[in-house]
Amino acid sequence: MRQGLTKLLHRVADGDTVAYNEFYESARPLIQAVLHRTLYKEDFDAAEQEIAVAVWQEARKFDRSRASAETWVAMITRSRALDFARASASRRRTEKVFTEGASNLDEETPSANIAKDELREMMRKHVDTLPEAQRTLVELSFFVGLSQREIAKALDMPLGTVKTRIRTAFQTLAELLPPPV
Repeated sequence: MRQGLTKLLHRVADGDTVAYNEFYESARPLIQAVLHRTLYKEDFDAAEQEIAVAVWQEARKFDRSRASAETWVAMITRSRALDFARASASRRRTEKVFTEGASNLDEETPSANIAKDELREMMRKHVDTLPEAQRTLVELSFFVGLSQREIAKALDMPLGTVKTRIRTAFQTLAELLPPPV
């Protein structure tokens, strides 16, 4: 599947609508797995439509040296899904304010967000050093948040292979990271 999606994505970047349809149908299980982990059911259709448009419009931005086609589409999906989730959460908070008169809504502190961003950046640098087969699985697991079973299903890979590659990658990453304080 990996080579196939990459070649299709390059053709999509050239404006090939047939390749787009093939790419989207091949990537759809992965897209749906990410959506199921991130969104409420009522947002699925709208999010999936926006993702379909984003894939078509952003295919030219795909850089094989930065990520696999699977990771690229999963990150686009996750980004759009988080946008929908934030909008939905904002709507619910607004409704809560109006219906219950709530005035002290919890938000994460800026320092907590900075710490998360720093950890994510440090992990990104180390993950980039992994072989592509391991890197893609770690990105789908750590950055996108898919379970190993969801990754295996989305990539049509044996679950044991997914588990072994992720475990090997995490062992490599553990050696690269500084010891906990």
